[in-house]
Amino acid sequence: MEKEETGMIKGFAKFCSERRNLVIFSLVVTALVYGCRIFSQSVTLDTDYMINMPGYMYNWLDIGRYGLIVTEKIFGVRWYNPYVNSAFAYVTINLFLLVFCYVFEFISEKKNSNNYYVFCAVVITHPVWMNQWIFKLQNFQVAFSILLVAVALGLIFRWIEGGSVLRMFLAVMFMIWSFGSYQMNVILYITVGAAALFLYRERDFKRLFFVCLKVVIPFVCAFVLNQIVVKLFFSSNTYLTDQIMWGKAPISDCVNNIITHFKQIFGIDQLLFFDYTYSILCLILIAVVLMNWKKAIHTCVWKWLAVFFVMFSPFMMTIATAAIPVYRSQYSLPFCCGCVLMYLTSRNVRMGFFEKLPQVKTGIRIALTVFAFWVAMNQTNTTLRLWYTDDVRYEQDVATYNEIMGRIHELGYSLNDYHVAVIGRKAATLNKSCYPTIDVIGWSYFDMFVDTEPQYFYSTGKFRDFAGTRGVELQIASVEEIQVAKAHAASMPSWPAEGSIDVVDNLLVIKLSDV
Repeated sequence: MEKEETGMIKGFAKFCSERRNLVIFSLVVTALVYGCRIFSQSVTLDTDYMINMPGYMYNWLDIGRYGLIVTEKIFGVRWYNPYVNSAFAYVTINLFLLVFCYVFEFISEKKNSNNYYVFCAVVITHPVWMNQWIFKLQNFQVAFSILLVAVALGLIFRWIEGGSVLRMFLAVMFMIWSFGSYQMNVILYITVGAAALFLYRERDFKRLFFVCLKVVIPFVCAFVLNQIVVKLFFSSNTYLTDQIMWGKAPISDCVNNIITHFKQIFGIDQLLFFDYTYSILCLILIAVVLMNWKKAIHTCVWKWLAVFFVMFSPFMMTIATAAIPVYRSQYSLPFCCGCVLMYLTSRNVRMGFFEKLPQVKTGIRIALTVFAFWVAMNQTNTTLRLWYTDDVRYEQDVATYNEIMGRIHELGYSLNDYHVAVIGRKAATLNKSCYPTIDVIGWSYFDMFVDTEPQYFYSTGKFRDFAGTRGVELQIASVEEIQVAKAHAASMPSWPAEGSIDVVDNLLVIKLSDV
């Protein structure tokens, strides 16, 4: 096995050695958009479980993410440490970016490292990553699962180039590990696999067909084997099937969900995570095809299929489930845009009749490169502002928590003597430079799950979880006690007024807002 890996490892080492500037660029850009998390102790949704219960498996086995547990055990990160998790993630993010660049360089007909700067910048600055990396309990593990996709893709093309079948076997094993870590890596492989097929130097119809088979068959095997593992050992898992709306919701709702997601990706629905980049790229690709229509009509059909799957991949999960995927799982989109811009800014792309006008041709390529880095800068601004928003949220949560605990201490109540019930809600006071709360970003611990039935039971649970991250243990009220607390809170003033913390029977009632 070590002998089979040597070729790819040496090739990657040589790639990094010859492109030190690209390595430095990747390190700098990733540090810019992610580095603030390495030294941050900010706590967000779900991370509290790992802090309060070291070694806790959360619900990963129940939802078929056994690969995350495997990664944690191998790297010894079962005990949560924000600095270790975030530092490991930083290194791994750079590794998967550079491995993808190496694979694309290995298979491309022309060698040119400049377009890989575009790939790294466009991919890693996209705001959806912030929504993924904010979950520090899994940021390294998910980054590692993406690295496994990159390594698997490299092994497959090493096998295609004449390597032994063992490389293909290793690729399948790595993909199973990756798919068993995060299910959206299935879509990611389709995106980068299709991009690799388009960039691959082979153009002959028959030979390229067999190359396609060699890229697809290992993927299908890994997908099926992962599903078998999940069915055999996690047979109660309904995490994915519960997301499928076909047959459960009216057809009109399913179609509306699909249309809504299309509008989001195309930038028609203005959301923080999406802009017009995808739409512009579609128009540019159409323009390139029209400029080269004589060559385009003779292009191998497998190349056309590869382009289709690259561009269509961000919508695949939506079509399959008739539901809009959560933002953090949509990272096939930045890879889609990054691969397209990497190609457009390379020497591979033809400029049609502009080929006879060298200055115009060069100007177009410069314009495309400028556009790519404008996209990266715009995404960076959004990503950093989202990080700032959640940092402000955390500071507000800590301040509110300290004030509440200080008031309890002043009143002479002991948390050991009472069950705690938190009634009402309190959103974080975000300043004008923050974005409004979106998804989990900016979502205060004092505003979580308030509307989840039974009302105030789960929201009180989140108060307990947050207190646990501050080193304080408390017992929350039962569902029946919550009802008693709710009735008593009706006559209490809201926080921070005097009397907003009171005792009834063995309950310590904290009223944040009107019931």
